[in-house]
This record gives sequence, C-alpha cells and structure tokens, in this order.
Amino acid sequence: MILINIKFQIRPDKVDQWLALADSYARDVNSEDGCLFFQFARSLTDDNEFICIEGFRDADAGGAHVKQPYVKKFFDTAPDLVATQPQIIYIDTPHDGFGPMGEIQPRPPADLYCFVPVRWPPHGERHNMAPAGRYSMKAVG
Repeated sequence: MILINIKFQIRPDKVDQWLALADSYARDVNSEDGCLFFQFARSLTDDNEFICIEGFRDADAGGAHVKQPYVKKFFDTAPDLVATQPQIIYIDTPHDGFGPMGEIQPRPPADLYCFVPVRWPPHGERHNMAPAGRYSMKAVG
C-alpha cells in the first residue's frame, strides 16, 4: 500500500474555494479502483490547515491516480489557494489498509446498565458472607 499524508496551509480568504475543490477532488479520487481511502481533515487548532490522508493499493494504483484529469485540475487550481508549499509524507508499506488499534476498544455506554434490586440471600439460602450491596449491575437491552 502507498500511504500519503499531505499538509496544506490555505489562504484565509480562499477557504471556501478550497472546501469546494477538496470535496470534489475527494469524491473523484475515492471512485478510483486502486484507492483504498482518501480524505481531507481540518485542523482542530488552525482553521486554515488541512491534511490529506491517502491510501492506494500499490504503486501502479498511485501511478494511475496521477494520470486522471481531475488530478491535473486539482494541481492547476491549488496554487491559487495555498498559503505555503504543501508538506508531504510518502510511505510504501506492506499493510493493506487500516487495522485495529490495540490500545483502545469501545466501552459500553453507561446507559446500557441499570441497578436492579437483588434478593439476599438468594432463594432463601443461608450464607456466611454478607452481600457487598443490595443492588446488582446488569446490562439492559
């Protein structure tokens, strides 16, 4: 897989034009057979900074991509919108796309749980241990 990240600093007075260009370009690129993913993201700290995240199946898919007419249009239009020269990271990697991140997994929302009263001791049995509480947490839904 070819992984490409490009950081764009956009002229403040050109952001609306940039958004239209980026949206059209992303739609076109995502329709390519060799495109695994392609998207633009806006910085959380700088409204004029965008990053393009691209993944292509292999070098041949990347080569086919740059021959598309909408790529030429993007390359011809972007110089009038950028404030600085874009910065790129290009990596040829053996991965074939995104994989699971081991450090984070979704936690069930708290509203899936409720406290329900429990009978102690259960079924009238005698126990030597006192319960930790008179309520138990159970998943609902």
